[in-house]
Amino acid sequence: MCTKSPATPGIPGNDVTGAEIPAAPGRDVALPVGQGTKLSDDGLQVLAAHDGQVDVANKRVTVMNVFTVKGDVGVGTGNIDFVGNVTVGGNVMAGFMLKAKGNVTVDGLLDGGSVEAGGSVVIKNGFNGQSTGAVSAGGDLKCKYLQNCIADVGGDIFTGAIIGSTVSCGGTINVVGAKSQIYNSKLTARSAINCVNAGSSGISRQVALEVGSDPSLAQRRAQNPKETAEAQKKLSQIDSLIKVFEARKARGPLDSDKLKEYGTLLNLRSLMRDKLAELKEESEDIDQRSATSGYGNIVVTGVVKERTQIVIGPEKLILDSDQAFVRFYRSEGQGIMSGPAK
Repeated sequence: MCTKSPATPGIPGNDVTGAEIPAAPGRDVALPVGQGTKLSDDGLQVLAAHDGQVDVANKRVTVMNVFTVKGDVGVGTGNIDFVGNVTVGGNVMAGFMLKAKGNVTVDGLLDGGSVEAGGSVVIKNGFNGQSTGAVSAGGDLKCKYLQNCIADVGGDIFTGAIIGSTVSCGGTINVVGAKSQIYNSKLTARSAINCVNAGSSGISRQVALEVGSDPSLAQRRAQNPKETAEAQKKLSQIDSLIKVFEARKARGPLDSDKLKEYGTLLNLRSLMRDKLAELKEESEDIDQRSATSGYGNIVVTGVVKERTQIVIGPEKLILDSDQAFVRFYRSEGQGIMSGPAK
């Protein structure tokens, strides 16, 4: 916050002989309002127009909803937690966390670090989780490769290879490219998995490809009733307190402190009713999405190795031989079927 004091008329002074020296009146100055800021109602403060990163550019105060890290996220920056979008010019190093409510773009590697984004994540040079790194996103994930990591996103995934990882999404997993491969990994997608080659040879961890389920949906299905019951309990308590205040009001005016408490309770009741409405809407959406789950496609345009596990909804199949250019799908009453890739 940037603040100024109003200009004043000034106070006359005296010279060494005692003669009065008239004061020059104070001169008003304009506040340095820049992008993402606004003036307060009294014109004496520069306020943020939205959440973001505060900076001074061209002698003006700005609030940007993009936080830019020119180098790596590491010992020089520490962990980052930002309310908008974040762009990283370098890498996210091992042991460090980058959180953003918006989108995240990493020009380098996600090199053992972790990213948590409310929006989408783009990692231009791939993600080696070093067995500890994880990425989660409310939107899509685009990355050259995923290796030894955990990835859980709400949208789609676009990558060229998945190795030694556990990957899930609320949309479609696309592992594409001339040399794309899935090794030693478990993939779970709500709608579909599209890939070129999948499966591992020898005694290494086998590949599991699963569609027709959404882990985050199952989690919210379990949590929604609990949160709804808790919100209803709080609303009931607030309603009881409001009735006490209303009974007091009926006997006479409330003093200022009690009136303030009463106003706070009315505001809390409104917020709790809004939350219950949101939870009800979410519950209906969960029911609708759950009704259409249990189906999906797994399309392999190259080769899928024997012992690869194929799961579609409640059905499971372990391949007893290599198959090429194949699509797996579920047919009601017939289990998992296969046909030419489309």
